[in-house]
Amino acid sequence: MFLNDMKKIYAILWAVLLTGGVMSAQPALGGGYVNSTKTTVFTAEDGSRISSAKAYNGFYAGIYDRINFGEGFAFTPGLYYSMAIYLSEGERDIPFVGRLSGDELEMEHMLNLPLNFEYGILLASDRVRPYVFAGCTPQYTLSSKSTLRLAASTIVGDMQKEYVQDNLGEDGVLKPFDVMVGGGIGVDIINMIRVQAGYNYGLFNRTSAQSTTLHRSGLYVGVSLLF
Repeated sequence: MFLNDMKKIYAILWAVLLTGGVMSAQPALGGGYVNSTKTTVFTAEDGSRISSAKAYNGFYAGIYDRINFGEGFAFTPGLYYSMAIYLSEGERDIPFVGRLSGDELEMEHMLNLPLNFEYGILLASDRVRPYVFAGCTPQYTLSSKSTLRLAASTIVGDMQKEYVQDNLGEDGVLKPFDVMVGGGIGVDIINMIRVQAGYNYGLFNRTSAQSTTLHRSGLYVGVSLLF
């Protein structure tokens, strides 16, 4: 249902902009690198807080339209797919027992609807256009799974075990929907290549666990081709 709602929102935006006499639209195709962090804060009964963070690496790719209003202002709605991966590895030697090792792999797939407003100025005989932008990005997590692998080398032999957790399933506590807000800077080169970098922060608490909050934030940098 959420995917259909996103399509409806995108269609309505297009209809409003086009029927309102907005000036030229310029489609673009792009992608880039994303470094994001999930910060979890647990509040104990005595009011003390314990926080932890996981760092994710990934990428995004998709399409958007730069719809020019004139006087340097533009609106850029888009539709992006993104993937984020978290990997943690560790091992420990336990006296008289052996060596224990383990790794955790978490992979997420997300659909994003960036809605940004930007302002730029033309320089170098209109060949370079630096700009700033800000806006929001509704985000829906399509899939989130964690895999925990444990291994032990002991005096009685080797043992291995693997656990898989669907973070969006019945036993998971992750909420799929978020709205990211943020902004950044960029530059258009000869009206064909766009390079930009930005920061986003998630407004919604992404966990249903009691006395716990989970927020996502991230930095990204990407390159787009303007058509």
